[in-house]
Amino acid sequence: MRRALTTTLAVLVVLVAGGGAAGFWYLRASLPATDGELTVQGISGPVDILRDQDHIPHIYAQMKADPLYRLWYVHAPVRVCPMVFQPRFPFGPLLEVF
Repeated sequence: MRRALTTTLAVLVVLVAGGGAAGFWYLRASLPATDGELTVQGISGPVDILRDQDHIPHIYAQMKADPLYRLWYVHAPVRVCPMVFQPRFPFGPLLEVF
């Protein structure tokens, strides 16, 4: 009896740890990419987007219109969640999302 209880508890611990690791991996994969290079047509020169230790983006470019054109790349990934939840929250259909 004691051996069965120990085995069941060990299996349960492994399943919870595996589920936690899978959940962490899934949530981590859904975060926006903040490193690497991206080639985009429509800008006249190079644009550098640097993030400091607090992940605040700083956009540097030669022409004035280029950073405004690239602002969507910085703002869009972090604005998706508020754009989905804010209209639904006051009216109650937030449960439809979940």
